[in-house]
Amino acid sequence: PATPLNLTFGSMTYSSITLFWNSVIEAEGYKLYWDLNENGSFLSNIDVGNDLSYSFTNLTYGTTYYYKISSYNTYGESSKSFFPISATIPTPNALITFINQSPWNYAQVYIDGQYVDTLNNFPSGRQSASVGRPVGTHTLYVDWPSNTYSHGPITINLTTNDYTWAFSDWP
Repeated sequence: PATPLNLTFGSMTYSSITLFWNSVIEAEGYKLYWDLNENGSFLSNIDVGNDLSYSFTNLTYGTTYYYKISSYNTYGESSKSFFPISATIPTPNALITFINQSPWNYAQVYIDGQYVDTLNNFPSGRQSASVGRPVGTHTLYVDWPSNTYSHGPITINLTTNDYTWAFSDWP
């Protein structure tokens, strides 16, 4: 059979990607090949049967994956697509949720010494700040200019997409 055309990406998350392709007349099934190198051997493959999409899971964020496809029937397998398509799995950015014991007008949030967000009219309870930083180790500092009061800096390890900190736990 012919080599499938239009291998494309559909949805992508921080650990998965879905691929789609066009059907091939006389194909009984399809094989997806992948590599971490654009010019690699593309030996790793999976037989996806006659489906026209497949989702790869448990991928590593920040890594670029390259994909090719072939079709097959009882007479043999087509050549792999000539040019691979590639996708870099996105690195998650953290959203920090702050828990406060008392209200304040506003506070400024700094990550790694850079201003990232302002928490306005924060009542007692919770408020989130999009810190725009990937998971990993960062320095967090919160400043209340109206009260000449600050928390931090402290080192935090953002290991998930969302993180919660209680101000009462800070030094």
